[in-house]
Amino acid sequence: MNHPAFSHLQEANDAIFEQLKELLVKLTDEQYCLSLDLFSGSSIGKHYRHILEFYQCLLEQLPEGNINYDLRQRKMELEVETHCAKLFVDDLECTLKAINEDKPLRLQSNALGETINFPSSLSRELMYVMEHAIHHMALIKAGIKSAFPEVQLDKHFGVAFSTIKHQEKVVRI
Repeated sequence: MNHPAFSHLQEANDAIFEQLKELLVKLTDEQYCLSLDLFSGSSIGKHYRHILEFYQCLLEQLPEGNINYDLRQRKMELEVETHCAKLFVDDLECTLKAINEDKPLRLQSNALGETINFPSSLSRELMYVMEHAIHHMALIKAGIKSAFPEVQLDKHFGVAFSTIKHQEKVVRI
């Protein structure tokens, strides 16, 4: 049975996927993969791919129960083709929706060349990948405002849910 808090996490991550897909329809492939000085030569597409890789690691390694974000596959087509990136997000979204419960996990890190294990859970890792995505989305937003000011993003793109809630509370006061 799906716990309400777990369902909430799934919905929050689904909202991230929707924001990511909305971004893709606003950018051309050329804008998406253009090297930006603000990103030290990196592109919006590279940040986007990086976001997706963390979700991919979590969801693909989930059956084994050992999650290691250092084992990202780095699919270069995700950073240069918006169509490929959208299909990939759709797949991630479907995979996440099919999961019906939290489970214990073991987080692995290759810090300083040595594999270290930490106890974790699917809920904890969903929180992590969501916050990681929001962080990179904020960077993407800065890049778009700098390089493509004509591209309009939702005001909540790249903003943490807790910040949105706080801002709404402050406005009501």
